[in-house]
Amino acid sequence: MKFGLFKPSVSAKDLYIKGLNLLLENRSEEAIRYLTECVRLDSEIADAYLLLGNLFRERGEWERAEKVHAELLLRPALGPDLKNKVKLSLIRDYLAGKKHTKAEQLILEAAETNKQLWLKEELLNIYEATGNWEKAVELKIDIDKEKGIDDPEKLALYYLEYGRTLMAKNGRAARIEFKEAIKKNAQLPWPYIFIADTYFAENREDDALEFWSKLMDTVPEKAHLLFEKM
Repeated sequence: MKFGLFKPSVSAKDLYIKGLNLLLENRSEEAIRYLTECVRLDSEIADAYLLLGNLFRERGEWERAEKVHAELLLRPALGPDLKNKVKLSLIRDYLAGKKHTKAEQLILEAAETNKQLWLKEELLNIYEATGNWEKAVELKIDIDKEKGIDDPEKLALYYLEYGRTLMAKNGRAARIEFKEAIKKNAQLPWPYIFIADTYFAENREDDALEFWSKLMDTVPEKAHLLFEKM
């Protein structure tokens, strides 16, 4: 249906309601047309802009969605509930566009008043994607506590990656993280190897060989990883 085919007497509110009904029927393309005509007639219907932005993102137009939601968020007359919804939608726009810095900033802002768990989980995904392993460790512990679960294998990998970021400048600090990784998952071979590497870098050969020995005793099937280092 083209915009010119809408009845002249139809109101913006009627178009908005029709758009909502089309959404409930999973007729999103038609809903976009009705909602677009709605905001053309009355730009003060903020909920219509919110829905339009969401629909743009759902069909892959995250930049268009971001523009709609970012401009909507600037409106001073938005009530707190709608403002919160717009923030959450804008976060999803940033995530869709892999705009990690903007997404992180807005998630942290939204999380001050919004306790939805998915915000923390998306923030954790951002920390993984950007290699911010220190924050990933802290947040992973917090999320697991909130969910009432124990996920030592994944947490061990976070400690491992965090330790690797410290190796070049601070071997002692790196070892602390590698040892935490071993506590979480003693079957993971790399913490033993990296601890030994830091000791070798400090000319502490006996300490390094001790962790080679621990690897061979604890995970003998991974002892072959040491062959190229010998």
